[in-house]
Amino acid sequence: HLSPVASSTSAAIFLDGTYLWSDYLFRTRVDWEQAENVSLFVRYRDNKNYSACSFTPTAVSIQNTVNGVQQTVIRNKYNLNISRNRVWLVAQVEGSAVHCYFGSTLLAEADIPNILESGGVGVQVWDVTHNAAHITLHEARVASSFDASSILSLMPSYVSE
Repeated sequence: HLSPVASSTSAAIFLDGTYLWSDYLFRTRVDWEQAENVSLFVRYRDNKNYSACSFTPTAVSIQNTVNGVQQTVIRNKYNLNISRNRVWLVAQVEGSAVHCYFGSTLLAEADIPNILESGGVGVQVWDVTHNAAHITLHEARVASSFDASSILSLMPSYVSE
């Protein structure tokens, strides 16, 4: 389980040793039990420098944070077409491009000229209520962006336009 302590609204977990990674596909399979937002961090350096695919039940946004200044680069709405048990959330970063997927369905993509050149991966949950956000993280996998299309072709599609 990933959930905050009683006095907090968010919790995060990171894969240690990934700070030198540059182009990759990061996918997680979760039970989205309760959270206003689940974010996948890419090119994460520290809490003031990272990019993220941030998922809510009805929208996804790509955010870029540099020196503590967060910018929402794009926000797209979608319709969730399944239960939120064992769903795949996916973030891909290649060069300056970030792609966010729900299963195999591309929900948002953006070019970020000032994105970090390298950085690690992580997952964050957030909810407006203290100690309310929680997910169960079943899997977290990282692969080279070179393998992205073959991996995505094997994933389920969850979203209806």
